[in-house]
Amino acid sequence: MKTLKNSIFLLFFVFLLVLGLGHILFALTVEDISIEAKLMTEREKRMATIPVLYGYVSTWEAKKVALTFDDGPKAGFTDRILDVLKKKNAKATFFLIGWGISEHPDLVRRIVAEGHDIGIHGLSHVDLEKLSPFEIEYELTKTRELIQKETGAEIYFFRPPGGDLNDEVLGIARKYGLSAIMWKKSIGDYTHKDGYEPDPEDILKRAKKHFSNGGIVIFHEGLESTITALPEVIDYYRANGYCFKRVSDWYR
Repeated sequence: MKTLKNSIFLLFFVFLLVLGLGHILFALTVEDISIEAKLMTEREKRMATIPVLYGYVSTWEAKKVALTFDDGPKAGFTDRILDVLKKKNAKATFFLIGWGISEHPDLVRRIVAEGHDIGIHGLSHVDLEKLSPFEIEYELTKTRELIQKETGAEIYFFRPPGGDLNDEVLGIARKYGLSAIMWKKSIGDYTHKDGYEPDPEDILKRAKKHFSNGGIVIFHEGLESTITALPEVIDYYRANGYCFKRVSDWYR
């Protein structure tokens, strides 16, 4: 009987000990989470204010649009787009791909030298949603590194290829101080899955239809029709009282 009592007492003591340790560990865990949360708040304070621009800048005053160009730099296209912008005295934002930066660093430097914005469009133009966190980080940070190597410019914007953006991609981008810049409406200046390539009139028609105050207009580098239509698009917007802003002008 004495042995049984001792055993029960021992089990009860062990139970109390385990219960006490559990409370201590729980308290420490809560404290760790609280400390981590405070650190994250400090680290991400600025990033928490960085918006995702889904197609338009609502705070801009009337009659302002942002022209943006994806998929460059491309020899024979980026340079001619820059020629049009210079002739028309219009500023724009270029979202660049890593391999193009490596092949055409002179075009990257020219974009910055002529007063345009640069953003990231990925290292290899892949769907970021399908990548691991490490691969997403590499796509963004390596591209920024290439841009900074050629221009010394700070990079604050990225546009996910295809507009594919989820919470994981956005969270990683924010960690590196990058805003996601989307667009109001694509004007369709790219080769479609059925092989259709729009002509300049198609592009101009869509550009006229899909524009508004603060609108972010997306073009793609790589089609002759884009370069042909661009001067007419600029003239049309300007004739309707619009001026052209870079994405960075939104932050000023």
